[in-house]
Amino acid sequence: MEVMKITNRYYFESLYFREENGIWFELAIDGPGFTVDSTIESLGKGLDLPPF
Repeated sequence: MEVMKITNRYYFESLYFREENGIWFELAIDGPGFTVDSTIESLGKGLDLPPF
């Protein structure tokens, strides 16, 4: 197994790794989540995008 990179996705961080057979996997942590930009009550009522 080869760890490729850890990427900050603003709403969460992702760890990418590749198995010997060439399949890529992405594991993401829970936080901070989409409540960075919106309240829980307003989630799903609009489009939230990271600032970049």
